[in-house]
Amino acid sequence: MTTSMIAAIILMSRKGFMEPILISKVEWLIKEIVKRGSKVSVNEHSNASLLVRNALKLLEPNLLISKKNVFEMSISPSNEYKKILMLSYYRNGLVHVFCLEAICVIALFSFGYK
Repeated sequence: MTTSMIAAIILMSRKGFMEPILISKVEWLIKEIVKRGSKVSVNEHSNASLLVRNALKLLEPNLLISKKNVFEMSISPSNEYKKILMLSYYRNGLVHVFCLEAICVIALFSFGYK
């Protein structure tokens, strides 16, 4: 789902993304998911800007704020963790696609920097 992709992208940066960058990242993510053999609720040739706008309509009122065309998490001290948990919940639809890469990264990270 597009909401899963946007939640994953937004969680990568606390400073947020401008809409054109968000659209390009969603296009890239759709291609990567299809390349790994998983199915996406949209096809590669769909209008990504329309998909992103529809997903932002769902996420924006409660989880995201828009400042001058930059979408970021709306965080306040009282409910910061609730919003991060909700975005993580949406992102969980993508975790299984990148599981093998995650295992490799964890194994490399366990050796340390030296």
